[in-house]
Amino acid sequence: MSVVVTMTPQFASQDRLTGFTHFWLRYVRGFSPHFHCQQSLRGTSDPRFRKGMPLGNPITLLDFYRFDYIYLCGVAPKPCPGLHLALKVSPGVLIETETYNGIRIRVEGASDLDIPSLPDGFAGMSRRFTRCRNWQFGVAYYGLQGLKSELIRE
Repeated sequence: MSVVVTMTPQFASQDRLTGFTHFWLRYVRGFSPHFHCQQSLRGTSDPRFRKGMPLGNPITLLDFYRFDYIYLCGVAPKPCPGLHLALKVSPGVLIETETYNGIRIRVEGASDLDIPSLPDGFAGMSRRFTRCRNWQFGVAYYGLQGLKSELIRE
């Protein structure tokens, strides 16, 4: 069950990841609907994925964590689009995408998952939740079981 991520820069002179205010990969094993952004996705982050990380070398993901999904997220400065790549281990599958600033991402051994948008006001939540791609992913793949309005953290 090996998943390998390779991130290649647009220009050979670029050897480090730039252009993102936050960049992370999480092995997701649950969802906390009372939070939005990274905090809503329960699991373990891989410290190798971060701002300024080296580019060009394949990274074999850690398979000793118990997880359901893999989530790669890059928050870009406005108005640039961020990176939201939700993955499920799928041996033999290859996906490729590109970030707004030309970094090519190749993932071997995983398929990408759709993250459906949610309407404003969904489940009585503010736009901070309903427009958050991490939260949308959590709702789509884990649901809203146990949501209690008194526990919501904006």
